[in-house]
Amino acid sequence: MPTTIAIANQKGGTGKTTTTVNLGYGLAQRGHKTLIVDLDPQGHVALALGFPPSSGTYDLLLGRSKAVKLAQQAREDLPLWFIAGDKSTALAREILNRRAFREGILKKALERSPFDVILLDCAPSLDVLHTATLVAANWLLVPVKLDHLALAGVLGLIATLQEVQDEGYDCNLLGVLPTFLDRVTTETRLQLEALLERYGQLVLPPIPVDTKLREAPGFGQTIWEHAPKAKAAVGMPKEEGSEGMIGGYAHLVEIVDILLRG
Repeated sequence: MPTTIAIANQKGGTGKTTTTVNLGYGLAQRGHKTLIVDLDPQGHVALALGFPPSSGTYDLLLGRSKAVKLAQQAREDLPLWFIAGDKSTALAREILNRRAFREGILKKALERSPFDVILLDCAPSLDVLHTATLVAANWLLVPVKLDHLALAGVLGLIATLQEVQDEGYDCNLLGVLPTFLDRVTTETRLQLEALLERYGQLVLPPIPVDTKLREAPGFGQTIWEHAPKAKAAVGMPKEEGSEGMIGGYAHLVEIVDILLRG
């Protein structure tokens, strides 16, 4: 059975798709057979990988085809696949609203898929599809942009996670991932401190703000392809002038790799 990780936050602009794509590519580099499923009607997963959006997620959710048949290989030399979404994903969500046992549909659709890990890129909303994602997932990863609304999206999502757990589903919080960290900005430092105060060890090493990370999707590339030595990839010094790096997507990949290898 694959390990399934939902990447979600009810607030938009937190780096969910960027995190999903770069984590997926990094895990594939380490040999994990990885599937990314785009559950956002914007269809940005395909675009970030250099492909056009399509209705793969719609077909998956409505049972028109199995995940393994809908998956497109993102790179010929890596075990990385994705199921693309587009505006039809919103239609699938509306159809699911009228179906019985709708919260378990995604879990059933992904069962017995021949992948080591499945990453679910969620839309910034709390709806039936969001709940279905938590039901399907083993773990929840919450990217959080370090601004004055940082905590609000996390609190709402974790409340929903608790409701899912209360119904007997086994989804646990992998961590809260601070994104867009700028050490010279007082606001981001204060928000990071607030996250650490509330969530402690569940706060993962942050992703630094980086223009290279913003550029990469325009080339249909991950940070590993576009600028593998950028600070968003390799992290930043633990403290000014010190040796050793912390944060960046390399650190996140390492954490998830260890989790997958048990």
